[in-house]
Amino acid sequence: MTPCSHCEAELPEGLTLCNQGADDLRRILSRVRDTLNTAGGTLTNTAVAPAPIGGGGGGQEAPGLPYSVDMSGHVREYQETIRYWAKMIGEAQGKPAPVDTITAAMFLRAHLGLIRGNEHANTILQELRAAERSVINAADRQAPKLLLGECGTLQWVDDRIEPCAGQIIGREGDDHARCDTCRTPHSARDRIEQKISRAWNIIAPLPQVIRALKAYGIHIRYDTAKSWVRRGKLAPVCDLHTRTEGVSPAAVLEAMPKTPALTR
Repeated sequence: MTPCSHCEAELPEGLTLCNQGADDLRRILSRVRDTLNTAGGTLTNTAVAPAPIGGGGGGQEAPGLPYSVDMSGHVREYQETIRYWAKMIGEAQGKPAPVDTITAAMFLRAHLGLIRGNEHANTILQELRAAERSVINAADRQAPKLLLGECGTLQWVDDRIEPCAGQIIGREGDDHARCDTCRTPHSARDRIEQKISRAWNIIAPLPQVIRALKAYGIHIRYDTAKSWVRRGKLAPVCDLHTRTEGVSPAAVLEAMPKTPALTR
């Protein structure tokens, strides 16, 4: 008999995680899709992760979706934790682990029997539980912050004119945002649309992109977007990183009928 690494109950030789611990882990892994969908209201989900935001003066910025500062780190840690342990369990079996977060979670769930005999079983349970809770807690917070790129407002600095290098910070649902350095107001809507229009490097399944755009106030019916695909107005491409087919937020935005809100 060996003690359970979770509750210290006596277990048959070869097991390190009790039935209760295994059931908890199974439920956590079964909720991964729902957890990511919950996060999707605050941040784009795994396949729509924001590109690094940087850039030089004049308000220039790297391509990428605007994203929630509060949520982004929690989602990243959640995804990395799932993929890390899938990789470890896969290596123990001599199998390659999936790189997609949801598929990696299903891979772990399918190998619960193997995990129960692994010396790190309780660590896996505790880390996944903590990562899931951090995402849910972040999603419950009211009006997360959005990082919308450099300010670029011209100002006097030491007898010369320079663009402000501060970051524009907004809140989800607000029409306006402000620079965290010079406090200049900016249109949050304009900034979001500018960033999305440059996000050609981000590829994700169409439903995920639709949810991501909705989170930032751009509403498109899924059936409408599917009709654009059928008519050739929106062409799916392959993400070489994940080897999955999808579309970019920029392509969806470009396919939308132009309205005054999108042509300012």
